[in-house]
Formats: sequence, structure tokens, C-alpha cells
Amino acid sequence: FYEIWWAMNRMYYDPAMHGRNWQAIQAEYAALVPFVYDRQDFYSLMNEMIEELDSSHLSIGRPPSDVTLPSENTAWLGIDLQPAALMEGRLIVGKVFPGTAGDRKGSQLMAGDEILRVDGEAVGKGKTLAEALKDKAGRKVRLTLRRGGQDVEVTIKPDSSGLMTGVRYDTFVEERRAEVERLSGGQYTYFHIQGMNDPSTEQFLRDIRTYGEGKKGAVVDVRWNGGGNTANRILAALKPESWLNREFRW
Repeated sequence: FYEIWWAMNRMYYDPAMHGRNWQAIQAEYAALVPFVYDRQDFYSLMNEMIEELDSSHLSIGRPPSDVTLPSENTAWLGIDLQPAALMEGRLIVGKVFPGTAGDRKGSQLMAGDEILRVDGEAVGKGKTLAEALKDKAGRKVRLTLRRGGQDVEVTIKPDSSGLMTGVRYDTFVEERRAEVERLSGGQYTYFHIQGMNDPSTEQFLRDIRTYGEGKKGAVVDVRWNGGGNTANRILAALKPESWLNREFRW
């Protein structure tokens, strides 16, 4: 973390860091680093940090290595924890994702549940939830929860952490589409385009037929889009008139 912060501090093209307080940003993100889920989560956090500079074409990636790192198979309960409580060392469920382990009948978790123990081992300040769930995907786990002022036990079979990215993304899109349609009284809809590539474009073309019918317009969100060469196909679907001409000298 400090290497990344130092490199940006010394090498970013603008010594004034676009007017941002880079020292304060260091303190803010340093406090979050102990709670990252895995390496991918760490590098996602670092990209969030450099986005504070509001500058294009910046990214942080894992360095190349000849060393084969051990696989980290951490299970996922299908939940998000409340950030404010997490900073205090308390694991309080903030959100349960539909269709995941935490949403299944018989093992359902609820917003506001505080996770006290995993298989009898205390979690929180001394041990993170990720540590307690290591190598437990697909295996039954006993959670001790504080729910409504009482301690209860729930037996749950966590999902693989590989499921997490897709579920989070689908939920992200669904929630924002619902909010745009609510705020516009159903006149507008929402699309997110992950990348300027064929799979993302095909998804967009399906979505515009599904959700765009009868709408006056749409919010097209390209945050975190890595770029590519399919923007012309997306614009062609959105704008009926000609918007680009290309000429070649031959």
C-alpha cells in the first residue's frame, strides 16, 4: 500500500495532485487496508484510491512474478458488512444478496445480525471473517449471531468467493436501474457497460431491447469500463442519425 501511495506521490504528472490532499487520502485508505477480502479486493481498493485524483488512464495492478502464489479459497456468505461497525471490529450484516448462501431458507441471514463466532471461534477485532471462512466453501459452517438482542445459531453452507463478483455486479446494475426508473417515473432506464468488447456490447444490445422499449431515454454508465473498440456499435443503437464518417486516403 505504501509503495503504491509513494509512487503516485513522487511520479504523478501534477505535483499538486490535482488539488487533492494526498496525505489525507493516504490516512483514509490505510485504515481500510486491514479489511480487504483478498488480493483482488486490495487492488480494487487501490484503484479506488487513485480515482480520487480524478485523472484518466490510471490503474493499479498486481506486479508480475515468477513465484506461484498459493490459492486463497475463502468462502462467501453472500453478505456485505456495515462499514462503520467494521471499523469498530464488529461484524454486522448490512446487506444480504439474493440467491446466495445467506438468502437460503433455513440459513437465512438478516440485515442487523451481528456475527460473533464461526464454528465456535470468535471473530471481529482479533480475527477477520475472511480468515475464519478460509477453505470452507461448500462446507457447513456454524454461525453464532446476535439477533434482536438474543444469541442464535445458524448452520450455513457458504458459497465460493468466485461467485461474489458476478452477484455483486448484477445487484449493482439492478439497483441502479430500479432507482433511475423510480426517479424518472418510468420514463428513463439505465444500462451499465462493463467494457468496450463483444460480450459487453451483446449484453447491452439485449438489454436495450428488454428495458429500453417505450422509454424516452437512458442513463448509460461506463464507470470502470476499461475501454476498447465497440463504442461505435453502442452509439449506433442509441442514435438513429449518422454520427461518424471515416475516410481513408486510398
